[in-house]
Amino acid sequence: MPEGFFSLEKIQTTTSKFSQKRCPCKLIESCKTQMMKPYGKGRSHILIVGQAPEEQDDKTGKPFMGRYGQMVRETLDKIDCHLADDCVRTNAVNCRPPDDREPVALEIDACRSRVFQTIKQVNPRVIILLGSAAMKSVILPYWKGSIGEVDTWRGFQIPCPKLGAYLCPTYHPSFVMREEKGRGTANLLFFQDLKAAFRKHTEPAPKSLVIEVEQYPNPIKGARALQRWMYESKPNTRVAFDYETTGLKPHAKGHRVVCMSISDGKRTLAFRYGPAIRDIWNNFLQSDFRKIASNFKFEETWSRVFFQTRVRNWYHDTMLAAHVLDNRSSITSIKFQAFVRYGLGNYDQQVAPYIESGDKNANAFNRISQVSTDSLLKYCGYDSFLEWLTARDQRHEMHA
Repeated sequence: MPEGFFSLEKIQTTTSKFSQKRCPCKLIESCKTQMMKPYGKGRSHILIVGQAPEEQDDKTGKPFMGRYGQMVRETLDKIDCHLADDCVRTNAVNCRPPDDREPVALEIDACRSRVFQTIKQVNPRVIILLGSAAMKSVILPYWKGSIGEVDTWRGFQIPCPKLGAYLCPTYHPSFVMREEKGRGTANLLFFQDLKAAFRKHTEPAPKSLVIEVEQYPNPIKGARALQRWMYESKPNTRVAFDYETTGLKPHAKGHRVVCMSISDGKRTLAFRYGPAIRDIWNNFLQSDFRKIASNFKFEETWSRVFFQTRVRNWYHDTMLAAHVLDNRSSITSIKFQAFVRYGLGNYDQQVAPYIESGDKNANAFNRISQVSTDSLLKYCGYDSFLEWLTARDQRHEMHA
């Protein structure tokens, strides 16, 4: 019986639904093994997604049979993980590209439904993504914009509640083998990434993060709610706060704070700004509460200019802490941290086009006034809660 996982018949049935005429990428016309099926027993509920079949794979009809697959097999052996028994293996693109070149976007898009069908049938706890093609195939539906470089993502174990699995990106073996001829650090990182991913297979499936935001579109009611919260909270409570404004910098005439939010981890409140809330908000800024923000230079500057007061008792900056914990670039924003830590991606999808001014001038105005109050307050509240949650976990990691 050929090597295969528990439900090979399902894969064959699925494959039969894709006719050669319907495949838009044309790779099927030049390869020997068309729409290569996944293989492996998957006893440890691990799915490994590679880039595309290489020459040896195409000849044998099985993925990961060539030199890159051999490297994965040998690395997994070092952590007591058997490729054939513990894992199911497939590729982002299931027909071999000519000369083993990297797949292009059209080819990845054409095969994505097959990859997700495999995920659905295998129901893995861990999905290891080898290289950019695998990342684009699986991560892109949950992350807006460009995926960027593998170096930005490798080493994270991203909880994905919708798939019930942890997404674990790392280098493609071809990159590791090229790097070995130079400095040789990629091989160590590749081993560490696979080891950390393998540990996740015994953990419970990730659950969706539930965030409840109390919204106060009326500034008078917001002022009362904030005052009541301050009265009921301990003076040294750790609280994150966030502003949504008409631009990046407050100095140009007409710029203003549109709404603000706070979160102490238990409650998250978001307020529409109006003169009625100004005094109580200034009291909050001057209070003993330990303040948290992401890049607090932004909140500090807007507080000084718009509210004409400094922020007292800063406690934690999630952006600075992210850089201390991991000095890679492009990973410090609260949006990225929320995704790789808690699996919450694209929560800014409705408001991002209006908040970004599209102008290189830092004093330019955005289109925030076009966002509905409900969407804006919810988004602002999400920011505060995620900053509080990230700060809590970062401080634990920094003192571990």
